[in-house]
Amino acid sequence: MIKEDLRIPDMVVPHVLDIDFEELSRQGRFYYIFDLDNTLARRDESLPQWPISVKIRHAQAAGWIGGIVIISNIAVDRKWLIVGQSRAARVRKSALLLDSGYIACTLPILKPHPRPFLQAMEIMNARSDETVVIGDQISKDIVGGNRVGAFTILVEPLGPDMWLTAILRYFKERKLRARLSAQVR
Repeated sequence: MIKEDLRIPDMVVPHVLDIDFEELSRQGRFYYIFDLDNTLARRDESLPQWPISVKIRHAQAAGWIGGIVIISNIAVDRKWLIVGQSRAARVRKSALLLDSGYIACTLPILKPHPRPFLQAMEIMNARSDETVVIGDQISKDIVGGNRVGAFTILVEPLGPDMWLTAILRYFKERKLRARLSAQVR
């Protein structure tokens, strides 16, 4: 079911570590689309954070996660000075660590366009009602997930954003995040 306000997530948690994968599997949700930057890994880290990787691998082993695809906007695949590799290579490496598929979005098809989300569900052979989208950006991850009818979870960013993302987040998400945080408490 498509929501009236695509900016509203189904759940808000501080961190990926706060997600109850077992409970979501009881609800029939076994397929996951993760954002990479500031959701699984800080944007200056080359791989997902160790505790997050361990939790996800445990949930996979327990059967609570049936499939994962990482979707990341890379716009143009240039060498990324911070971690010394191309952005697409970083997404691919992270996907290998989590035994998952990946989609490195380039121009003109970037999140929140529905195409990468639909491709991810196709890779996993998943329906939208079985799929969870997890990300730190309302305007990219949550809107994209809601456009395809997936269950969406908003997490707090793991670290600082790139300057353009920080500006967009401030102007597009600040008030909505404050309202959502007040509802969670």
